[in-house]
Amino acid sequence: MGGFDRLVKQAVLNAITKCGTCGQPYTTDNVEIVGHEEDLWFISLTCRSCRSRGLVAAMIREQKQPALITDLTEKEVAKAAYQEPVVADDVLDMHEFLADFDGDFVSLFERRQAP
Repeated sequence: MGGFDRLVKQAVLNAITKCGTCGQPYTTDNVEIVGHEEDLWFISLTCRSCRSRGLVAAMIREQKQPALITDLTEKEVAKAAYQEPVVADDVLDMHEFLADFDGDFVSLFERRQAP
C-alpha cells in the first residue's frame, strides 16, 4: 500500500470513527480502498464485530509540495537542505543545556565570541 493510500485510510477513519450499527471503533484493518478516479475515492468499511458494510465516496485531492515561504536567502536555504537530521542525542543535549540555562542570551553569546 502506498503512502497516499495510507493517508486516505486515515482521513476516512478521522471522519468515521466507529460502526454506525454496533458502535465498534474502526481501525485501518476495517478500511479498504476500492478504487479512485482522479480525486473521487471509493472506500469500503467493514465492521469486524457485526459484519455490517458501508461504502464511502470521498473527494480527496493529493496536494503538491507547498511553496516555501521564508526570510532566508537562497544560499541559506541551500545550506540548510544539506544539514544532518536532528537525532535523539541532539534533543537530549538541548534538554540538558536548557535545564541549566538561565535565559541570558547576551552573556551566552558574549562567551562564545570571546577569544
